Amino acid sequence: MPVTLTAYSRLHLGLLDTAGVSRRIFGGAGFSLAEPTAVLHAEPARRHAITGAHLTAADQRALVGLMENTHLPETALTIEQLPPRHVGLGTGTMLGLGAVAAASTCHRLDLAPEEISLLSGRGGASGIGWHSFWRGGFLVDSGQPNVRQRMRPSSAGAPRESPPLSVALPIPDDWVFQLLMPQEGVSVSGVREQQFFSTHTPTPEDECLKAFAALYHSIVPAVANGDLALLHCGLAEFQSLGLKKAEIAGQARSVQALLGTLREAGVAAGMSSLGPLIFAIHGHADGVARAEIQEAAARHNAKIIATSSARNFGHRLDGLPVTRTPLRSVA
Repeated sequence: MPVTLTAYSRLHLGLLDTAGVSRRIFGGAGFSLAEPTAVLHAEPARRHAITGAHLTAADQRALVGLMENTHLPETALTIEQLPPRHVGLGTGTMLGLGAVAAASTCHRLDLAPEEISLLSGRGGASGIGWHSFWRGGFLVDSGQPNVRQRMRPSSAGAPRESPPLSVALPIPDDWVFQLLMPQEGVSVSGVREQQFFSTHTPTPEDECLKAFAALYHSIVPAVANGDLALLHCGLAEFQSLGLKKAEIAGQARSVQALLGTLREAGVAAGMSSLGPLIFAIHGHADGVARAEIQEAAARHNAKIIATSSARNFGHRLDGLPVTRTPLRSVA
C-alpha cells in the first residue's frame, strides 16, 4: 500500500563548537518552517526505483544506494515536490530521512525515530535537520563527542551517535519568516563544502565561546519570550563569529549587502547554513518590517521565494499504520 510523506524545511543558524573548545564538537541551532515542503510517495516494488522531475541522475543514484546499503525492502519512491537544494533549507536531510521513513512505513516496519535517522546517514555535524523532521519548533542540539576528529559537514560523515537535543521551544505563532534568494548567491556543496570546512576550521576559541553566549543568552530567550528586538541583536552577534562569519564572508557581495540592509533596518535576519538563502522574521501585524524586507529584496536583486509561518510539529505521514515487522539489518 502506498504512503505519502511531507517533510518541512528548516533554517540553520550556524554550528556551535567549531573550535574544539568543549567536550562535544559542532551542534547547531535552527527554526522549523511550514514552507517550502518536500512531498514523497512510497510503495512496495520488485526493485528499488526513484523517480521525480526534481531529481538529478546523481540524486537518484544516491537514494537508490541509500536504500540498498540500509537493506530496506524494495521500494518505488516518487518525489512529487522538492525545495531548492544546497541553498540552506535542509533539503538533503529531508530527502534522506523522508525516503527511509516512507519506505519503512509502506513496508510496515516498526523502526524507532533514532533508527531511521541513523539509517539516513545524516547529522554528522548537527542534528537540527533530524529533530526538525521529527518534532519541529526552535531547536538546539549538542553535536557529537569530541574525540579530536577532523571537522566535516553533516553531508560528509555519519554521526557517531544521535545528536542530543539541548533546547526545544515552540516558535511564536505570530512570527512570519520571509525567505529571500539573492540572484547572485553562491551555492556550496559536495567537495567545495568539505574544502571550506578544511580551510576554516578550527575557528578561534574566544569567538566560539562568544557565540555560545549569544545563542543561549540572546537567541534562546528571544524565542522563549517572543522578543524580536532581542532576536535581531542575538542573530547579528551570533552570525558575526566563528564559522558563520566565514560562511557569510564567502558569499557574494550582494548577499552580504542584503543581510546588512535588513539588520540596519532593525529586522531579525540571518543567513541559513552556507547560504545563499537569507531569512527575515517579523511579526504578523508589523507592516513596517514587511515593507522594509520587500524594499531590501528589490534593492539587492533578491527574490522572496516563500513567506512561511513556523512549524511546531514534525513531518506528516499519510498511509498505513506501523506494525511489528523487523528490519533485516540496521548496520
